[in-house]
Amino acid sequence: MGPLGGTNRPHPEGATAAQGPALRGHAAKILSRPLSPQEWTACDRVALRLREALGALIATLPAQVQRASAMSRELGVVRNTCQRVVRAMSEPTATAEFLVHLPGVRGLSLLVDAIEGRGGKAADVVEARTAVEQYGRLIRSLAGSHAKLTKRITATNPHELELVPKHVRDRSRAARKQLCLAAAEILGRHSALDTRTSFLRLAPTDGEVLEHLTIMAQVGIVARQDALPLFIVNAPSGTRPSGASSPGPSPLSEPITRGQSQTLVLREFCTGDPPLITRRTEEGKILQLIDFESLHHGTPVDLALAFRAAMPYRNSETGRPELTGVWMLINSPVEHMIFDVFLHEDLERRIRTSVEAHLYRMPLEARPGDRWLTQLPGTLKLELLGRGLRNAGSGTYPKKVALMDRVLREVGWVADQFIGFRCEVEYPVWRGGYRIPFEYVE
Repeated sequence: MGPLGGTNRPHPEGATAAQGPALRGHAAKILSRPLSPQEWTACDRVALRLREALGALIATLPAQVQRASAMSRELGVVRNTCQRVVRAMSEPTATAEFLVHLPGVRGLSLLVDAIEGRGGKAADVVEARTAVEQYGRLIRSLAGSHAKLTKRITATNPHELELVPKHVRDRSRAARKQLCLAAAEILGRHSALDTRTSFLRLAPTDGEVLEHLTIMAQVGIVARQDALPLFIVNAPSGTRPSGASSPGPSPLSEPITRGQSQTLVLREFCTGDPPLITRRTEEGKILQLIDFESLHHGTPVDLALAFRAAMPYRNSETGRPELTGVWMLINSPVEHMIFDVFLHEDLERRIRTSVEAHLYRMPLEARPGDRWLTQLPGTLKLELLGRGLRNAGSGTYPKKVALMDRVLREVGWVADQFIGFRCEVEYPVWRGGYRIPFEYVE
């Protein structure tokens, strides 16, 4: 064996056998280097996902079996594995440090299998397995083994990590606020809040069809009488199943097999009866706009809308998934943005998410994949909301959960089958585009 534990081979130029321990020390130092802010954030997300998934699965066990010794005895799992899981679950929060207390991927997989064999709920088992798989990918990408990841986490001081220095964050916020105020003066209008929520799933009757449900709301729209109109354009070209009613706009409760339904106004979440003007364009699209001239000057207006759509899941030529991400475009000056994406549990297992900010338009000469040409500098946070709507509330918009619940009930989708992600930005870049890209790992 050579000095590094491999087969005999020539030493690196200038090195001797006597330098082996020094080289080992250097390699160990590299492997235990602190995590970067981005790596720590990735660990936080995986930790939160694991804690929620394991907690739901363990909760299905009788109370007396949720203690380490009893868990090991009843499930036939090594006691050390059970002790580490119970110890980790006792932590009040799930951050990267939560992963230090957990066993490795194999130990967690054996525990999940054992609970499944004891009659654990199928949905909880699938969720836990998905979280463990994500944990395994994290370990491979950051360290190569659970022990090495533990060393990197313990070598990191989270209090010294700053994704972006505070003075840079403050300067960026001030610049975005100035842009918002300037745009509001030019357009004659602005909003307190702009929120968009996308639910995505594979059609239950056809796994090659991807269904979208989109909910939008602008809250606290204030405008002068000479303000530029606020408009929504959509192309209601949806094809509905045979036997579906055809006249007029399709309600949200009617599924479509391809295309998009008309955008529907959710009047119970609007201010009064919004003065919408609807007309068709020459291309057959529907244009809906708010006529601010008919409003009392300075009176805030709330507007909420929803539509559903469907598209092929895969490209027929390449076999790759068609949808590469979801966008939220900031067409109006707005003080606060909430951008949510909820992926059905079957789809979420195949996708890794992140978040980006871009200029609204790509340069004409650029290829669609050249997103680096328009990506704005800075770091955005994508928060894992978890399963269903229980963590989807917002103090900025107290009606948000009720709005999502109302639409889901109309379309007949079950909230607890979806896992949510959120990006919030104060003073988002006007005429910018916020994107949650999808990296498929299937």
